[in-house]
Amino acid sequence: MKEIEPPNGLCRKILLHIQHIQRRIARIKLGASATAMAVTALLAVPVFEYAFQEFSQSGFFQYFSLQFSDSEIMLFSWKEFILSLAESLPSLGIAAVFMTVFVLLGSVLLVSKNMKNAFLHIQHIF
Repeated sequence: MKEIEPPNGLCRKILLHIQHIQRRIARIKLGASATAMAVTALLAVPVFEYAFQEFSQSGFFQYFSLQFSDSEIMLFSWKEFILSLAESLPSLGIAAVFMTVFVLLGSVLLVSKNMKNAFLHIQHIF
């Protein structure tokens, strides 16, 4: 049996095609992460409004302001003061804000990573 020689430039064409496919995948990922970033940024406004509303309704600010107006009483019963602050803390609003910020920062990171990969020029091979 004869050995079959591959055509000239076959390796280069295969590598260029692989790079082209990688760029296409990066552009698809870029579109998905940019969409996630935009949706999260739009949802951030109602989430922050909800968290502020929860803070104002919970009485946390009133308990917190006691340390400035009645600091002697607060120092005398600091354990009860800390427990009152912790009890009035709106944990659902805080969790929603942290989750929104976490998702927004993660999507910004993915957008920047995928933007770099999606718009790289095809390197000359060989």
